[in-house]
Amino acid sequence: ERIEAEVEKWLLQSSRPSIGLYAARELKIVDKLWHGIRSMIDCPQDELRHPEGDVFAHTARTLDEAAGLISDLPRPRQLTLMLASLCHDFGKPLTTKFDHETVTAFNHQLAGLGPAESFLDKLKIFTLDGYDVRRQVLSLIRNHLTPARWFESMTRGEPVTDGDFRRLALTVEPDLLY
Repeated sequence: ERIEAEVEKWLLQSSRPSIGLYAARELKIVDKLWHGIRSMIDCPQDELRHPEGDVFAHTARTLDEAAGLISDLPRPRQLTLMLASLCHDFGKPLTTKFDHETVTAFNHQLAGLGPAESFLDKLKIFTLDGYDVRRQVLSLIRNHLTPARWFESMTRGEPVTDGDFRRLALTVEPDLLY
């Protein structure tokens, strides 16, 4: 419980949570407690899509970006978005392959659900103030590539419909629609 409280403070009270992530790596906390995070270190990515470097560096950058977007949300949703940002690429180390000099991680969003669940188990993350943080984190991880797929479809002239947005909203955050 103490670790969960410290993680929550780290994710919600810092404007640059990447500093805490790098500190956890340097202090070997990542090695001892968080295999899902440890496995992202030195895991390569496609340089065109992710010029920032390995999956760990990408996650650090994602955390900082997310921290700048959550201030107007209630605390349970803030924690949900930060945990989803931290865990969203746990599946990349499990699925990364080199294909003709290209790095791919097909279906990493699905492969990452198990490691994310284990991470949430260690932190004893379930609900907060009646909000199902765990379910929402896993849903965000499962669906985090959908907007990128939509963008790629639109560049090919394929429309993204209002129904597509509604279905995603119902999947990711059904409470928002009521």
